[in-house]
Amino acid sequence: MTSNTERLPYLTEQMRKHTVKIKPKPAPDRDLFVFARDHDWKEQIPSEAMEYMRGMIVDYETALKRIRLERMNLNYMTRKKDIGRILFSRAQTDVSIESLYALFVDYGAEDFRNARAAIRERQWHLMRDRFQREVFLYELFRRTSFIDASPILTDFRCGGYRIFGDIICDYDDFFRNRGVRQERMRREDDSADLRALLDGNDLLYRSNYKEKVRHRCRERIRCRMDANLALRCAIALGKRRFALDVLDREVYENAWERTEL
Repeated sequence: MTSNTERLPYLTEQMRKHTVKIKPKPAPDRDLFVFARDHDWKEQIPSEAMEYMRGMIVDYETALKRIRLERMNLNYMTRKKDIGRILFSRAQTDVSIESLYALFVDYGAEDFRNARAAIRERQWHLMRDRFQREVFLYELFRRTSFIDASPILTDFRCGGYRIFGDIICDYDDFFRNRGVRQERMRREDDSADLRALLDGNDLLYRSNYKEKVRHRCRERIRCRMDANLALRCAIALGKRRFALDVLDREVYENAWERTEL
């Protein structure tokens, strides 16, 4: 091989083999925290507090791990592409798919379950009269806001009957699967703290789920002990990442000033 491009994979592999990996060297606790200047600060921590914090840290990490695992397989509103294809076929690309879904955002699981059954029983896709379709929409949801979207939902050209059905099925599947995913995150032998961290049906669908879990964890700790004591336990257990995530205020209060380091 004479070309540099051809030799690039070989050189990359050689670089990987011969490059010395950098080993992180964390700063000692005494250089970071005021309380760690005492040589016996770890011995001063009550054993009960250490045991509780050890379990809480495990619960916190387990909760985040389970949520991330479920979010990796989180697929909902999967029929939007089909709606987009229909709108494109009808030269209605200016219509926002999100605005169509937003019309139904205030309804609950039972509403969509009943609507899905009504679509099947009354054969929505076979309704020839456009006025009959509009009456059917109003009977199901009783909202005048559907007037503006009615020309889109009741237009059956290019398979347009699927638009309303796709939206209803997406919402129905969303509510059905939400409870299944929530139950899948729980175990029979979970501790009370872990159950509290995972409580709530909307936790999986929040973009700030970590902030929610962090807030709950902090509140659980404050109910059991002083937050400064909890920080000492976390540092003694070598869990600095947990301390920065959950006890960030206490980390700031107990850290040495830069001028003193």
